[in-house]
Amino acid sequence: MNHTKLITALRTAVEKGDGTLDKEATSHDDLMDAFRLSLQYMALHLMSLHCPHVG
Repeated sequence: MNHTKLITALRTAVEKGDGTLDKEATSHDDLMDAFRLSLQYMALHLMSLHCPHVG
């Protein structure tokens, strides 16, 4: 599987200064958003496995 667009998105990601993504300055910002959301889901899922009262 080829992930060149995701790699480009990660390499060109620009933070605005307040912790948010500068979508105009970042290549493939939609792919970057999808990647970040998937990481958040995985973090919540892993946390719920270790702490069943969370989530």
